Amino acid sequence: MNFISFLRRADYSPFPAKILCPLAILLAGMVSVFWFQGDTIIYWGDFIFPINRTLFWHQSFYAWLDISIGLDKLQSVGEMIPFGLFVYLSELAGLTVSAAQKIWMYGMFTGSGLAMYVLALAALREEKSRYAAALLAGLLYMFNPWTATHMAFLWQHMVFIPLALGLYIKGLNERRGVRYAIGFAIVLWLTSTTSITNMRAIALEFVFLALFFIYYLLTHRGEMKRVVKFSLFVAGIYLLLNFYIIVPLISNFSRIFSETGAAYQEINFTWLDAFTLNSARSGVESLRLLGSWALPAAHSGYPYYYWYPPYTNAFLMIVSFVLIAFAACLPLMLSKCIG
Repeated sequence: MNFISFLRRADYSPFPAKILCPLAILLAGMVSVFWFQGDTIIYWGDFIFPINRTLFWHQSFYAWLDISIGLDKLQSVGEMIPFGLFVYLSELAGLTVSAAQKIWMYGMFTGSGLAMYVLALAALREEKSRYAAALLAGLLYMFNPWTATHMAFLWQHMVFIPLALGLYIKGLNERRGVRYAIGFAIVLWLTSTTSITNMRAIALEFVFLALFFIYYLLTHRGEMKRVVKFSLFVAGIYLLLNFYIIVPLISNFSRIFSETGAAYQEINFTWLDAFTLNSARSGVESLRLLGSWALPAAHSGYPYYYWYPPYTNAFLMIVSFVLIAFAACLPLMLSKCIG
């Protein structure tokens, strides 16, 4: 009940809520510090934190490296800002690799909560309990099974999708002008540039923006000129900011696409196979956010995830569905308590 009382006070005191709710998310993000054991670093799948951070920063200025076996390394250019700059500055500041990664992971983990908080406030701007709802949305976006089982969740394009959508909604709803559009484009640049060399990753973010663009046009038919002008201006500034990445990508796009397809053909693997492999194994597992093919898989008798078997326990399966039902009913319960 103390938490409910806090939410009630937050909504009836807008000024403190603007401070207390983000502060609560920042404090909750401290959980990420305990993911580490001593001075170790976390390596997971494609997530690699560089040991030689100055070398990593310098390499991000080149589209071709001698270590890339004669091929280009275009993704290194996209890592220049902000990730490459961060790791470089962390080494200049004398931070250990472990300390630097802890700060980065805290930023990504907390950033996900703040990003969802911004989106919820933008979407619920006329609701009485918007601060309580935004705080809960932020915490739920941070603390969910997907975060716990997939470090990929903390990649920038996943973390900041809600922020991009929230700022876009705010810009259109409040009829913001040029300065806001430029600021929004800069935020997009800083939060998604690292993923721009992976077209599937960057496309995910812009799918949500495009869907809201269509929705807004359909519900505000008399404002088409303003909406299109604002959106095109943001897109233009964003493209200019990413020009240093886009030029080498365009010049090599056909070769990159054909080589990726050829690599799949070598192992008799199609794009449909990739889509199927990365899709949930069943609808039931999707509800539990445990649909990844890799969770029950093993290689040469060694499981990819040693902690997965308990999730097949009948008792834990029942508990997991109880939690899903509770989460589904939570908004109604809170609206009654706060109201």
